[in-house]
Amino acid sequence: MISILQQIKNTLQNKRFVFFTIVFPVVFYIFFVTQMGRVNVESSGMIALFSAMFGIAGSGLNTFSQKVSKEKEYYQIMNKISPHSYGKYMVESVLAQTVLNFLILCCITIVGLVIGNLHVDGTYVLICVLSLYFGLYYILIGFLLGTIFDNDILASASMPIFFGFMILNITPNIIPAIKLPGFIVSIQKVFPAYYYNGALASGGDKQLFEVFLLITVYSLVVALISVVINGYLKIKERNA
Repeated sequence: MISILQQIKNTLQNKRFVFFTIVFPVVFYIFFVTQMGRVNVESSGMIALFSAMFGIAGSGLNTFSQKVSKEKEYYQIMNKISPHSYGKYMVESVLAQTVLNFLILCCITIVGLVIGNLHVDGTYVLICVLSLYFGLYYILIGFLLGTIFDNDILASASMPIFFGFMILNITPNIIPAIKLPGFIVSIQKVFPAYYYNGALASGGDKQLFEVFLLITVYSLVVALISVVINGYLKIKERNA
């Protein structure tokens, strides 16, 4: 079976992963701090974490979903003939994705320290931890997408999925200059990213804790949906 380190190595060799989850967020961050001039410490940290979330979400929605879709049949077969269960493989995959998300945060942070007047303090580290936790939500969505759809479909839809995420996550509570139609803002408020961005903008401990609880609820809902759909697909497969 592929180890966690091997999964990380394989993912880093994926050019789409490197572009969508590392290069794009770094360029996005550089663009913002360049446009805003020499930003203050608080703004630089907020922009860095906001930019990193693009990479973390792309890692789950695009890279991980395609990985699950591509490998699910193989690991389901191995689950029957090998002591290494499909569940254990999924746990290892989630851990590998979390390490990759940590790498994304590190890349953004290093760039911020070099050019963005970024200061790493307790609040910044706390929000980084929340961002990694938020990444689990996108990993679960990626697992759900990979379970339902074939790899070819996900590969074709990767750009629309990513830009759909951007529309939902560039919210007026973190970038007030952006004027969006009311119905789009209403849709944004259905998803946890709107409240995550609000917590980034405020930096208050209470808001961060509320976002933590909200992410937990949404993650449990996605996990429950995944379990139900997986159960349905297994029953359908046995009856085929």
